Amino acid sequence: MLQKEKDSLQNNNYVEQVARKDLGMVKPGEQPFVVKDLNTYEGESNTTVAPAEDASLVERVMEAIGSVLP
Repeated sequence: MLQKEKDSLQNNNYVEQVARKDLGMVKPGEQPFVVKDLNTYEGESNTTVAPAEDASLVERVMEAIGSVLP
């Protein structure tokens, strides 16, 4: 198992994936976003609507999501 992990660490794409997922690292110029409280419970909702003045934040989040999706 350790040999397989060692071999995987020779692949730059794998190293980047581990750095992003496990270590929370980002590339220079990227903006990290932390989304909290996504869980909803029966009868409760944690959903909020962004006010109009926060539209630029929403646009930036959508842009960030679009940049990581194929």
